[in-house]
Amino acid sequence: MVFEPLRLPTPVTAEDFARGVSELVNQALPRHHQEEGGSRMITWGDLPAYACGGTHVLLTSDVGEVQITL
Repeated sequence: MVFEPLRLPTPVTAEDFARGVSELVNQALPRHHQEEGGSRMITWGDLPAYACGGTHVLLTSDVGEVQITL
């Protein structure tokens, strides 16, 4: 599978992306998980859930500061 970005009407800068990540971290969204069709579904707060088999933080604030570099 190849990722092909969508053409956005407004370009997203590294600063925009960093600001969005910081907002999610600062919200301290709680982790939710459930089993669905044999897959473990993970999400935080009201974000969309995705199948995953990894280890996850309990709250988005547990991540700490995220730096976006080019």
